[in-house]
Amino acid sequence: LGVVVDCLNVLSFSNHTGYPLFKGHFITTEQFEAIAQGLKLNGFTKGYQGVMSGFLGNAAMMAEVEKLVRETQGGSVVDSASSCHAAYVCDPVCGDNGRLYVAEACVEMYRSALLPLAAVATPNGFEASTLSGIPITSLSEARRAANWFHTVPKVPLLVIKSFHDAELDPTSSTIFMLVSVSDCHPTSPSSKQWLLSVPKLDGYFVGTGDVFAGLLVGHFRDTCIMSPPSTSHNNNNNNRIGLLASASLNAKIGSDVENNEGDMTMLATSFLTCVH
Repeated sequence: LGVVVDCLNVLSFSNHTGYPLFKGHFITTEQFEAIAQGLKLNGFTKGYQGVMSGFLGNAAMMAEVEKLVRETQGGSVVDSASSCHAAYVCDPVCGDNGRLYVAEACVEMYRSALLPLAAVATPNGFEASTLSGIPITSLSEARRAANWFHTVPKVPLLVIKSFHDAELDPTSSTIFMLVSVSDCHPTSPSSKQWLLSVPKLDGYFVGTGDVFAGLLVGHFRDTCIMSPPSTSHNNNNNNRIGLLASASLNAKIGSDVENNEGDMTMLATSFLTCVH
């Protein structure tokens, strides 16, 4: 996708936490600060068009990510020369299939600290339900949850990556995705929503939401969501994305991916309809 990725790994795990067992460790907040400082002192953050976070795992690390995101958005920067106005894409990874991967404190950090900074959020159905407090078992409930994201943390663009609707799909053979865009007006918000349906494949797959969120970031570079690359710095900093996640996600974004035309037609087997 032509993206230069600065990957700041916040953990080193043996495998995805969705498996019954995992081993490994988080880096400390001091280590995170040191690595982030290196990125800034080398001038890498100057050309950031976007910053994306994935699985963060604990509230202390999320607080560090909040500080870094605020800096890339032009606030609280010690060295003003390192500031930029990067769009923040928050993949609020906290659970799936009815269970949390993280402590409740992380859920609250997403609600109160990270989501209010986000231009884009990409929760799965369980995460959208957990964060909004609205059970999602149908399209109408997914739309209500989307409106919560628009009106409370005020996220302009939301993608609920996967949910089910027994009325629309009695055989449970389809995964639905809701795309919702809002102007987040404080008194009379206006929004537009689209429903995306994808055939469900048998099997248990982990990391698919991470890959999807990463692909969105790559495609958003050429839209109004992310500002054009900076031209005031050397070319090595153009098209740069800061990635706060695990090493496996960085590898997946960096791999060759078929680039189909259109914002939401990257899933060739999908079906997109406007929801009125």
